[in-house]
Amino acid sequence: MSAWQEYRRWAETGESIVQLLGPTQIEKNRYYVKIIGEPIQFLAVNEEARHGHNHEGGEEGLFLKFFDYTIKKDAKLAEIVKYIPENAKYTSNVIENEINEALAKMVVKDIRTKYEKADSLCIKSDGTRDQYNIGNVSVVIRFVQISIPEEHLIGLIELNQLDAEYICNQIQSHLSELGYSPDNLVCQYNLLGISWVDSGLVPLLNPGNVLDYFSERSNPFYDRTCNNEVVKMQRLTLDHLNQMVGVEYILLHAQEPILYIIRKQQRQSPTQVAPLADYYIILGVVYQAPDLGSVIGSRVPKPGEKPVPVEVKKEPEPPADTVKQEERDPAKTTPQAPATKGPPEKRARLQ
Repeated sequence: MSAWQEYRRWAETGESIVQLLGPTQIEKNRYYVKIIGEPIQFLAVNEEARHGHNHEGGEEGLFLKFFDYTIKKDAKLAEIVKYIPENAKYTSNVIENEINEALAKMVVKDIRTKYEKADSLCIKSDGTRDQYNIGNVSVVIRFVQISIPEEHLIGLIELNQLDAEYICNQIQSHLSELGYSPDNLVCQYNLLGISWVDSGLVPLLNPGNVLDYFSERSNPFYDRTCNNEVVKMQRLTLDHLNQMVGVEYILLHAQEPILYIIRKQQRQSPTQVAPLADYYIILGVVYQAPDLGSVIGSRVPKPGEKPVPVEVKKEPEPPADTVKQEERDPAKTTPQAPATKGPPEKRARLQ
């Protein structure tokens, strides 16, 4: 309430924050924000997590360590930090969210620029729930640029309803806001008809690194919004997947050095998972295993299609003269079965 009254007073008097703080303080604030952006940019480019895996007072993330190191090396920044109010520091959730939102807009704009060189795109979306049990859906675009497939996360939409029409409208609205035309959308190609391999890594495959092999950027079967990516960015072990909720990949079976089976599953609790798809790796080549519906659907003709005729080979019929001759003289043509002797008679012996 006090902030609103202060805003009204500024509007009535024509004052601004620049006039109240002065050019010196404005310059310091801009320098502070600039220094904040550099570590965030470095961590984002190298796909490293800013936070630790425990946001409630556990291990600190890489950003704070990076920022503390910068303060020690920059005397000007160290002097500015001494007099910054607590609610204006990066550790304030309001300041942090504003910076994250500004950086996200820059990234999404850059993705939109890259998409302009592509002819079409397809959409991937996956529903999940956050720590407050609020439904969300991620929006991922995939397009091909210079013969290289690219996949980018462009948004996370909060859902108020869970019906299909509402979700589709929300996704379409989000795409329109970012400048993507629905006219350029194409259907996702059938993953059952493609395969993927990285020949340089095939000789090194083993159960310990096969999941890393599967998570290569160019693998079209791998969903980069999965929990495995979160664990990798935070440098945690795969054991932490059991404590998370969402999509994950596990090594289901290994038969070195030929066969590995990867399972994609939806984790709902530490003890409850639902399988989504299986992938098998044979000599380094990745394929998606077909589900029962796909197998049956490939055998059943679609409406309007004629069933494929099945060709049955028939034995050639004998000439007509031969048949008539057999009918006239069946005794000559029909072989007689050899006489068979019955079992020998058993005679009782008289004593």
